[in-house]
Amino acid sequence: MGNLPTSASYGVTVQVGGATFLAPTASKSVSPLYRVDAKENVTFSWSFTNLLVRPANLTLAAVGPQSATYIIAALNGDATSYVWQLNSVVPKTPLMNGYYQIQLYDQRGPTALPSPGWLMPQSRLTIAFYTPESYQPVTNSNYCPTCFYSAAQTLKDTFGPLGIAFGVACLTSGLFAYSLVN
Repeated sequence: MGNLPTSASYGVTVQVGGATFLAPTASKSVSPLYRVDAKENVTFSWSFTNLLVRPANLTLAAVGPQSATYIIAALNGDATSYVWQLNSVVPKTPLMNGYYQIQLYDQRGPTALPSPGWLMPQSRLTIAFYTPESYQPVTNSNYCPTCFYSAAQTLKDTFGPLGIAFGVACLTSGLFAYSLVN
């Protein structure tokens, strides 16, 4: 790619240049998952297609929850991989749990319009981050792993709503039966 020009203009018959992420790889339904940990690294690699103009530089960025954008790296225009060491994330803006859209774009920015031979911004890769939690032993007798948010922790808590529901059902049935007789 070193012999490509850094600026040129081509006709509409020339295809737009593109980038394809080779790593990390995602399945059709699950995004690659990484632990938010200073020891964790995320390796990105990509290849170019139909590129006739060498980017002056590349920017690798992650757009996360609430549109928080992390510039992962500013790279030389012919780079094809980068290892993101999570210990380099600024502590003032830590990574949040959630999905992150990975963007790769040239000096024209993430919103550059497609131009023949030039790199079209790439943002098809999504990765996810999570924060591990330590195991919490059961210390409460009301612990119920199958209860939805510990609803109805005891049997007596369920009789009130059930009684009201049964009463309304009986009243409705009685009024319906009375209307049929008259």
